[in-house]
Amino acid sequence: MSRRIWNFVAGGFLIGFVSYFAAGIVTSEPQLWILPVVWIGAGFLISRSARPWSNTWVVMAIVSFALPLFTFAGSALSASQDASVQSSEAAAAGAAIGTLLVGGIGGFFGFFFGIIFVILAAVTRRTREQ
Repeated sequence: MSRRIWNFVAGGFLIGFVSYFAAGIVTSEPQLWILPVVWIGAGFLISRSARPWSNTWVVMAIVSFALPLFTFAGSALSASQDASVQSSEAAAAGAAIGTLLVGGIGGFFGFFFGIIFVILAAVTRRTREQ
């Protein structure tokens, strides 16, 4: 019973924490309500599974690999909100270059952390089967 509680608390918190940052990137402002909602929902689902830590790492890898999509979605959202403001072509080019740089950095870190989480998922899945 205590292992299920530990899986609920720790696994749910890790997935909630990653989801909180992903939602913050998309909306360009922190959405604090996401952390407890995802913590409880993911914690409940993770604690019920046969391989809770492997599933936790897989979900975190998926969110990490989707990080560039989140950065592009967030930048597109902020660009569409500023569409009513007249700007020069240089400002529009600067915004496009900045979006690509932030997306590239997000892609690098997302790929790096995604690989780490995939390796952790494979290791925990294999040690559980032995």
